[in-house]
Amino acid sequence: PMTASNPNLQPAYFGAADTEQMAEIITWSQQGHGDVIHSQPALIDYGETLGLYAFYGSNDGMFHGVKVGPMEKSELISAKDGEEQWAFTAPQHFAKLGQLYNAEQAGATADKAYFFDGPVTTYLQYNSQQSIGDDPSGEQSMAVIFLSARRGGRLLYALDVTEPGSPEILWHKSNLDDGFAELGQTWSKPVVHYLKLSGDTEVATVFMGLGYDPEADDLAGARSQGRGLMALNALTGEVIWQHADLPFSVPAEVSVIDRDGNGYADRLYFADTGGQLWRLDMADNKPKNWQLTLLLKLPGQQKFFTAPD
Repeated sequence: PMTASNPNLQPAYFGAADTEQMAEIITWSQQGHGDVIHSQPALIDYGETLGLYAFYGSNDGMFHGVKVGPMEKSELISAKDGEEQWAFTAPQHFAKLGQLYNAEQAGATADKAYFFDGPVTTYLQYNSQQSIGDDPSGEQSMAVIFLSARRGGRLLYALDVTEPGSPEILWHKSNLDDGFAELGQTWSKPVVHYLKLSGDTEVATVFMGLGYDPEADDLAGARSQGRGLMALNALTGEVIWQHADLPFSVPAEVSVIDRDGNGYADRLYFADTGGQLWRLDMADNKPKNWQLTLLLKLPGQQKFFTAPD
């Protein structure tokens, strides 16, 4: 709970002098709705029982879950149409809330702050009734959303929202985690597709560019992050494949293709901030055998920010 009485929250996380100031920051942060610039909301239709929900980030520090469908409150639904169910602030963002609060108290203008400002992607498993969530028959269903941050940071979160009023953190990654040192600002929209790996294992997979490098791409400084591509297990966050040795960062969304129509990804295209277009061939069920090929290099090092069509 985002309250000063929660013993897991400490003043130092917010840059606060003491518990009293931390309480002021928390109370202040919950009094308004911030701007929504780049976050592309995800809509999930849970079916006849629960209806429609929207999930999106705003630059007040909150990621929001909102009941948006036509179904009103009931035993299963705790909100009516248009009411927020919950909001989530990542620990990586606590310090930014303190900075905004301190700037306002001082009558100063703080630098623009970003939080979960990126696109939101879903992974959905419906039951035979085409619904998600409470199911008397016991059939498995699932809804997962993937939160990206753009300039909000070098982090990625996966939330289990199978029960839309009771989200759980499924996994999260940042550049501080082992194997993710090259992760840049998470601009690249997570793309979910199935892979068929060795042993005929079917794996729901998140494909993403490793992100944006503000030091290099904003300021022409040394390149140090975002220079590659990753494929993660969508349900565990485990790295399936990663290439982190490209010359330029990859903030663009990737285009994943199933060429033979069997339901599994076998080719991928992406571009980088150096005017280069790449192809990844994934037909082999062993990721170590995947082949990365440079297809195009423009002479002006144009920065690509969107997916190849």
